[in-house]
Amino acid sequence: MKEIIKTSKAPEAIGAYSQAAMEEKQYCVNIR
Repeated sequence: MKEIIKTSKAPEAIGAYSQAAMEEKQYCVNIR
């Protein structure tokens, strides 16, 4: 996923990645 940010430095791409990462963290916490 980090490669995507390097290839496209568009704010939309970075924002989408950040949101996905936050949701993934929340998901992992909810499982525990």
